[in-house]
Amino acid sequence: MFIPKEEEEKLTQEFFDNYRNIELDEGMLPYLKRINSIPGIVTDFSCSGHWVTTDGLLDMENSKGYISFYVVEKVFDLILKTIYPKIKNEISTVTIPGTTKFVRVGVGVRVDFSCDWIRLLVFWHPNVLDDFMDIFLKELEKNK
Repeated sequence: MFIPKEEEEKLTQEFFDNYRNIELDEGMLPYLKRINSIPGIVTDFSCSGHWVTTDGLLDMENSKGYISFYVVEKVFDLILKTIYPKIKNEISTVTIPGTTKFVRVGVGVRVDFSCDWIRLLVFWHPNVLDDFMDIFLKELEKNK
């Protein structure tokens, strides 16, 4: 079940009333404010992304940023049918920090049915955060 409009509005208001008093990834705050100002979507948790090393080697699988949110059905369809394919098409490689090597990267989306409402989790590699959010927010704002 998608988040009911009343709950989405309530959680959005709680975000704007409380974001100064909770621990947030500062790199995500401007994006969270914009996302939460769009009707039909409310954020749950997020991380801008950090490079992870395992045994001294760069761990590309676990180096990612993410954001989860609840959505109404219209926004769910928009993200899965329009925004995600556009992002996936436009963001395909990143530079490995400290090198000139490029690697293919993924952006992804998962649907979580374990909560009362359907929750989406989108993720990206750390150095595509700005590109990811630029496309994501432009498409969301264009389709409000």
